[in-house]
Amino acid sequence: MRLGLLFVALAAITWGTTGAALARLGVSGNAAPILVGAERFLVAAPLLLVAARVLRPWRQPRGIGFALAGLGMASFQICYFSAVPRAGVAVSALLSICSAPVFIALLARVILGEPVTRHRAVALSVGVVGAVLLVVDAGPALGPEFGLGALLAVGAGFSYSLYAVLTKRALPGTDQFTLTALTFTVAALCLMPFVVAQPGQAIDLAWTAGPTILYLGIVPTALAYILFSTGLRRVPASAAAIAGLLEPLTATGLGAIVFGEQFGLIGVIGAILLLGAVIATGTKPGAQSRTQCATM
Repeated sequence: MRLGLLFVALAAITWGTTGAALARLGVSGNAAPILVGAERFLVAAPLLLVAARVLRPWRQPRGIGFALAGLGMASFQICYFSAVPRAGVAVSALLSICSAPVFIALLARVILGEPVTRHRAVALSVGVVGAVLLVVDAGPALGPEFGLGALLAVGAGFSYSLYAVLTKRALPGTDQFTLTALTFTVAALCLMPFVVAQPGQAIDLAWTAGPTILYLGIVPTALAYILFSTGLRRVPASAAAIAGLLEPLTATGLGAIVFGEQFGLIGVIGAILLLGAVIATGTKPGAQSRTQCATM
């Protein structure tokens, strides 16, 4: 259980570096966010396919669960990167990241049969509140298209929850490297039209920001989701979602260290609540959780 939480937490920390990388791209090239999301998947998918072939025996997953998970991940990219220009980075992160654990807990109950225990419900609530406080502390500005952006951000949270739960369901009987590679290949193919539709801008982005695109494709995409898929084998999907809330904490910390953003009292309280929720998830597994993890 705890090792699985560690893997998921490490994945979330690497995801938290995406915002800083995007900010760096914005300073140098002002690239379209949705193209950044598409190109990082085009980098990650081939790497994952090679890793799946070289590092582990290829074990084809049964059914089409991996394809549905890939559609969920592609939908997350489209919704999230479309929400950012309308609702802002802070509000988009708040609505997507903090709605995902709620959707995951509900979908995991319906699809996986995972019980929402009282302990996990409390930890989930505390984690969501902490994440809300962290993002609200930034004081986001609301634009005229905020309503549509907020809806897209919630859609991103739901899309991500579909990816997480469907990946968890498809894991038994297959290898996490194979599953992640196939899932991201489907997502990359779904995102390809955005690159084809803007060839000039896509080529310019790849030429001027190649190192950053490579970083985004390798570290917070390929490596992070291998860690996440590995962690899902050891923990319930809803518990993994709580550990995944470390993403906004990492993003906020990098904002303070790299870009000089200041923490307010609300942000400090949110960080404490968020860390407390993650710690509480791993310190009281309970008999039922131990049985679940042992059979996954």
